[in-house]
Amino acid sequence: MTASVDVPGYRLRALLDRARAFQQIVVDLSVGLPDSSPGMRRALTLFVDYVDALRAEVSAEFAATADDTIRLANLRTWNTHLKARVGFFDELFRRGDRRIPSSLVDLIDSEIQRMGGQPTHAVVTVGRPDNFMTFTRDLRAALFAGLPAAPTGTTAPLALITAPEAEGARLSWLPITCGHELAHYLQRVRPVTRSHSNDLDPAAVAAITDPPPGAGSQPVTRVFEQIAANWLEELTCDAYAVHRFGAAGVAALTDFLAYVSPVSTAGSTHPPRALRTALMLRWLRGTAGGDDLGIVEGLDDLAVQTPALPEWARLLADHFTTLGDSIWSDVSTWCDTTPYTQADHGDRIKVCARLLRDGVPPVHDPAGEASDRFAVADLVNAVWLVFVEAADTRVNRLALKALDLLDFLQRWQDAGGDMISPTKTPAASPIAAEVGALSASQIRRRLEATDDSRLILVPRLPPKISDPSIDLRLGNQFIVFEKSNTGQFDALNTSQDPRTIQTRIEKSWGDVFYLHPHQLVLAATLEYLVMPPDVAGQVITRSSYGRLGLLSATAVQVHPRFTGCLTLELVNLGEVPMAITPGERVAQLMLWHTSPEETVEDKDDQSKYRHPTGPEFSKIREDKESQTLVNLRQRFSNARLT
Repeated sequence: MTASVDVPGYRLRALLDRARAFQQIVVDLSVGLPDSSPGMRRALTLFVDYVDALRAEVSAEFAATADDTIRLANLRTWNTHLKARVGFFDELFRRGDRRIPSSLVDLIDSEIQRMGGQPTHAVVTVGRPDNFMTFTRDLRAALFAGLPAAPTGTTAPLALITAPEAEGARLSWLPITCGHELAHYLQRVRPVTRSHSNDLDPAAVAAITDPPPGAGSQPVTRVFEQIAANWLEELTCDAYAVHRFGAAGVAALTDFLAYVSPVSTAGSTHPPRALRTALMLRWLRGTAGGDDLGIVEGLDDLAVQTPALPEWARLLADHFTTLGDSIWSDVSTWCDTTPYTQADHGDRIKVCARLLRDGVPPVHDPAGEASDRFAVADLVNAVWLVFVEAADTRVNRLALKALDLLDFLQRWQDAGGDMISPTKTPAASPIAAEVGALSASQIRRRLEATDDSRLILVPRLPPKISDPSIDLRLGNQFIVFEKSNTGQFDALNTSQDPRTIQTRIEKSWGDVFYLHPHQLVLAATLEYLVMPPDVAGQVITRSSYGRLGLLSATAVQVHPRFTGCLTLELVNLGEVPMAITPGERVAQLMLWHTSPEETVEDKDDQSKYRHPTGPEFSKIREDKESQTLVNLRQRFSNARLT
């Protein structure tokens, strides 16, 4: 005789097992999470706490109920509860945040405080490739809704934004992340005061024969009210992006909208792309200066409504076309700042663009004061201006380096750090004849030159040049070696990649990196260099650190015309871990005059390490003789077999 199955008990065990498995997934994602992600760490902790609370609640309720029918009904409810949270986690958190620059997260924090919000932990994660998303509710309340034993706390709120991986890690789409998406959150922090009504003409609504989607049994007027509210919020976010970033805001949004939806369609949550483009162009051109630089030139075609909108969408489109100026006015009042315009910033945008074309991260105008730094909006507009002229893969990388440096310099200045203002020297000041190592005065002249002999160092921080070398500071990115199951690593084996034995990490400014005894780590200089064609250099560890056991594993050779951050191969020869802080002066650059080689037009394209902005993984396989060495190996092996 077969024993009866305890169905409620079986379902309980399955639910608890599913909850434990989900919790382990969350814990695995949080393992190794860098200290530069406090918001992400807090969010994942909330998910772990949620599973603990759910398991406790389910077990207690199951034990307190004797009726199996009620037990099964309750278990179905808790299964639905857990399933919703797992789906939410999978959509917003599963892919993590490691590709998102920490400076972007810091920028969101500062923008929220600028708009009057309390200190916040911003969380920017990698989401679906077809959309950006902002979670505007309180994450704790959303997770624990329906759980009477929800824990309480007073931690800083979380501002949660998800971005596609490609766009989230690039500066060109920053007006979406820190413009449109952030505005969704800011409207909850500080609601927009409306100078107009969002009500539709009742007679026009009653005349609609083709009702909007989702009408069902609901009154048509109620459906229209909800759609109008959704469209108004989206258009308000668009207006904020244009107000904050000018032409770059229009370019970023229209480009992404055209990417995810080649055809302009209307939905219950989002207005058609054509309407959004038309209004953004109107707002941009209605501000002082418009778009004299031509960043959005040619986008008018995207404002044409094709194919024809359904009747209900045309009614709403006409409604918001009429309200367009009022929306812009309300957002301008809400922001408490003047719009970002080319009339005020056009010259700065052009200088930024020129520096990007020259392979230099724009931090401040070389002809101005070091303390007069570019705004983030200047950088973004410069990126789109360069894109208009020609595609350049390095532009976003250089702009992100500039954003990172701007973040560091602000923190440096807030902590009491000094800056070096550029010395104004006559443009015709000649470089004296140089032989051998450059002296302090020769280095200073190189830094102040205005012709091809100029040595570029971004940023310039104390101390001033008084010795025949330049002190270099530590950046905040590191490549560390990891223990793995790889028995050996063959640099010429194309099936193996350095990332199997190494990983890149990033530290927040002010955080500490611990270099353990006999550990080798790849770091990079904070400074970005552009070497003249007749100067070579060598990087060595500063003696003050060398006496503590910190040494460069190799003396870094810097070739003429090198452009980028220098990778430092640091090793701790001491017997105790050494704490090093990004921004420390750990190395020095000595320079030598050399006869300039004949210019090679495609030299930059032949370089393996092109404009690095952080430590670089080894690219030894790109050596031209790599395939020759592989062929030699193969022939040797074949000879042994014959």
